[in-house]
Order: sequence, then structure tokens, then C-alpha cells
Amino acid sequence: MGSLPPRAMAALRSAAESLHVGIAQAGRNGDPSAVLDHETPMAVIAAVDSGAFGRACALVRRRRGLARVPVIGACERRGELSFAELFHAGGDDLVDVNDPSALVRRIRALRNIKPSQASYKDRAVVVGDDLSFYVRTLWNAGIEPVIASSAEEAIALSRNARFVLASDEMDGAGAVAALSNARLGGSTTPWVVVAAPKRMAAVRAAAKELTSVGVLDAYAPTENALFMANELSRPTGMNARADLRLLFGTSVVFRHAGRDDGDDVGFTYNISAKGAFVRTLAPLSPGDDVWLELWPPRSARRVRLVGRVVWQRAFGPDDRATVPAGFAVRIEGGLPGDAELWAAGCAALQREQMST
Repeated sequence: MGSLPPRAMAALRSAAESLHVGIAQAGRNGDPSAVLDHETPMAVIAAVDSGAFGRACALVRRRRGLARVPVIGACERRGELSFAELFHAGGDDLVDVNDPSALVRRIRALRNIKPSQASYKDRAVVVGDDLSFYVRTLWNAGIEPVIASSAEEAIALSRNARFVLASDEMDGAGAVAALSNARLGGSTTPWVVVAAPKRMAAVRAAAKELTSVGVLDAYAPTENALFMANELSRPTGMNARADLRLLFGTSVVFRHAGRDDGDDVGFTYNISAKGAFVRTLAPLSPGDDVWLELWPPRSARRVRLVGRVVWQRAFGPDDRATVPAGFAVRIEGGLPGDAELWAAGCAALQREQMST
């Protein structure tokens, strides 16, 4: 549904016919509510640079009944800029209109997902304007979003919450001022402050002396808030993993190792010297050998790595995992020098994040 160029529409029809699924198109003005007010589709698909795409994301992310409906953007070529546009609007994945097989893989994967319902295991206080996009992410992770209308209410509610998700511009004085009052009152609940890119440095500087606070790019994927909350919840100096996970997003070309089934493109969610989590609506299966090509952090060139899929997460409610749909890869090697270059990039990113 949504506004799609002719080539993308042809690919969608071909994919739908091969998988025996129907298509419901939005009206001429591209208004997705004409469909979403009456139906719960398997997915919403629209051109990522269209107005319909943004409207679809807004509808899907604010309605509890649509929590298991992903929004897929269609574009001419998947890359860093198109992924940035996708996540800024609130989308979940990208397909290239020149690659119908990518759309087929995603529809097939979505069709095979068994209905599920995440039970709430935690609560998160949400306070500030323009954070409604985050509630679907919380729902699907088994975290109950509790909406606060003011800083005072957020501080009071935070006593029984896992973390607070706050807008930088809340209540005029801002989230940092509210957090400072919370700490003076004895609260130790972690806060994730969402700020526009141009404000992030100033907010970090203002919050430097405060404990258990992270600053999140407002244009980044909403799932990044979960990663940050997890890290803030760890006891100081403790990390139970064998190697430290780092929040890092870049496009990644992947395919089954040794097979001729074509490349696909995903986007990293978190990485380490020994692995990566690749977000995609068409995740590979545990045990699959995979080839990856991507940019390491702070590197002047791409690397080609080989790894093995250790687990996957399908799209939709799942209170056992706080990551987006995708698959986790254990890196086992690569082209000569590439695994070492990858590890060096991860080490550089870790030093940089620890210094900020």
C-alpha cells in the first residue's frame, strides 16, 4: 500500500502473487488510514521519500493493535542516506525497487511468523513531546510505556520503572534539569534523553556530572533507546559478555556463504570485535554461514568478513529480546587483514564512546 513507483509496484505484485498474499492500496492521496482504520495488514510498504511513508509510520507506531505490522520503505538504492531517511521517519526496513527478490524474502519471512503476544515484564516512563514513535518499540519488547505529562509526574512514576525516556525539550527547562531534580531527590532510575543531533553535544555536557544518563540521537532507530537503557542498567564496571557490545549503525551487504542466492542489505544494530547484530525483516537462520561486507568504525575502507549466525529475532512482540528483527553473527574470519581491521575499528569506537 502507499505510493510506490511503477517498478516497485510491479515487484510487489509479483511477490504477492508468488506467495499468495493480497494487496490493499491506499487512496489516490496516499492516505494509509483508509486501509489501516479497517485492516491489520502483514506489512505496510511505501516509497521511503513519499509523504505516505511518514504518515504510515506515524499511524503504525501509535496504535497498539498495529504493533506487529512493520513499515517497509522502497527506494532506488539502499545505502547510508536511505537508511537514515527510513529510521528518521520511523520505518523498519528497506527494499530496492530493482531487486524484487528482497521483497519476496521479507514477505515470506513475515508470513511465517507465528502470532505472539509479549507480556509486560518492565515499565518505562515516557515524558515529552514527539516520543510517541517509541511506544511500539517498548510494547514489542515487553515493556509497558507509562506516559507522564510533566517532569514532576515522570520523577514520581520513575520509582517503579526500569528507565525514563525523556525529550530534551520537555517542560521548557529540559530533561537534564528534571533529571538533576530527580537525583537530588534520591532517584537512581536511568534516564535516556532524546535530543536533536545539533543539541546532543550540549545535552551531554550539561548531563556530564549526573549519573545513569544517556543521550540518544532523535534521528536514530527507536530501538537504540533499549540498548542504551540496558547499558545504563548494568552495575558500574560490569559486563557479563565476553566482548563489549557497541551501538553502531551502518549498512551491511550479506549473503549465505558459498551460495548463489544473491546479496541482501541490512543495517547493523550493535557490534563487537567478535560479532555483529544485523537488523532486517528477512533474518538468516541459526547455524547459517554468512558473508558480510561493511564499513568498520572509523575505517577508510570496507571489509569482507565470514561468520556464523548464532540466533535470530523475528519481527513482532517478544519479551525475551530487546533488539529489532534481525540476526546475530559470530565473526570467524575474513579476507586477509579484514578481521583485524574490524577489531581495530571496534576498539577505536569503544575508546571514543568511553571518553564522551
